[in-house]
Amino acid sequence: MARRDKVPEPQRRPSDVGSLEPLPDVLIDDPLQYLMAEHVRQRAVCAVLRSCASQRSVARAVAGRVATILAVDVPLHHDDEESDRFVLQVDLAQHKSC
Repeated sequence: MARRDKVPEPQRRPSDVGSLEPLPDVLIDDPLQYLMAEHVRQRAVCAVLRSCASQRSVARAVAGRVATILAVDVPLHHDDEESDRFVLQVDLAQHKSC
């Protein structure tokens, strides 16, 4: 199996709502890339949460975006990872790399 390079951390500041925006629809055509990009976005959420905890404050827009991600996007992401669809996508990707 090919070695995966480390996915880069988001380059935006943790308080930047842009790093928390929904992923482009075009990524749906490549499910593994979509899931990888979603993991990067989840890291941005963690960075925002760490920043909020240390500063003890958060902008309303950032709080709303993080709340939506945690309430809606993350559960859907976990469902995708745990479903047969994700397992089949990994198997397909491994088969293509052979």
